[in-house]
Amino acid sequence: MASDTPNSAQSTTSGSTMPPPVGQGTFNLSSNNIYESQTATIVNASGSSLRQPSTGFFEGGVLTGRERYTRRYKAAKDIIVTASTIILNRVHMVEYQLPNGKTKQVAVKDFSRNYSFLEEYNTWSTDKKKEFWQAKDGSWIEVQIDITSIGGTSKANPVVEMLRKLGPEAYHNAQFIFVSLIWPTAPKKVDSVAFLPLGTQVIDSDSPPIDFNAHQGLVFLSALAKEIEEIKTIKTMGVIIRTPAPDATLISLSQLLHALPFCELSFKKWGLWSQPKSFMQAIRLGRDSETLLNCEWQKICQAEWEKNRLQEALYEEYLSSVVRVTPSLDPTVHSYPLKG
Repeated sequence: MASDTPNSAQSTTSGSTMPPPVGQGTFNLSSNNIYESQTATIVNASGSSLRQPSTGFFEGGVLTGRERYTRRYKAAKDIIVTASTIILNRVHMVEYQLPNGKTKQVAVKDFSRNYSFLEEYNTWSTDKKKEFWQAKDGSWIEVQIDITSIGGTSKANPVVEMLRKLGPEAYHNAQFIFVSLIWPTAPKKVDSVAFLPLGTQVIDSDSPPIDFNAHQGLVFLSALAKEIEEIKTIKTMGVIIRTPAPDATLISLSQLLHALPFCELSFKKWGLWSQPKSFMQAIRLGRDSETLLNCEWQKICQAEWEKNRLQEALYEEYLSSVVRVTPSLDPTVHSYPLKG
């Protein structure tokens, strides 16, 4: 699962129905309703019993030892963090040999209506949490930001607060994290970065740099970037621009520039992705988009450097203007009589 493609690591054998927005409720991975709330006792190869969701087909079934992980919602990652909840999207599937000779894959966990991943996560031991984040195929985090929800006068960042609920075990062991910027509308083709006229692919270098403090969205995302900076074990990171566009290339300049705060990260090997609503996988954006973003970030850095240089010059000027003792040009050392 250690790949830099956002959706590359999970097997896909079913549809893409979105899980309930609050991380609860039943969810049918297939027509056989394997997440049904009823349970039955199934005997594994060692003779011990294991309670599993039952659809009436698993009586007397035996574990074959084959297992895999999949995702309930194929277009998202394993752990979905929003402003209001944390959703478990990663499902552990095991295979059973049925008395009739057929095999059936069943989810280890029953996602009943009252299931809450965060409540279960808080009951885990420290070692179990570390094992979860250090798994060979990883546990991918996706932080979803609804752009329309950013605003207001509150200084609190609910997404950051929700991310912190994963605790130090995640911050010291999580390896894969993506940030999805969810936009309600798609730009017209003529306004898309990929279709800008030749010669306008690079932002005008004479234009002033973007002021983060003047944009609530950038301030919000900058706080999230600073929080992600605290996760020291990242191996793969990316920003995904999600829109209802029919084409992954339909990204506006405004949408693209909302990725600017993540340029502050010390982790530099992150990528830009686009994922239209109808796409199961994100598409890596081209060099034109990266050039635009890098150009604007360089302008911001240059402006900050010039500001600091000006402050240093003003300080030097201040030091030269204050009253102080002028050094003597006479090298002779004079001794002064002591008072008796």
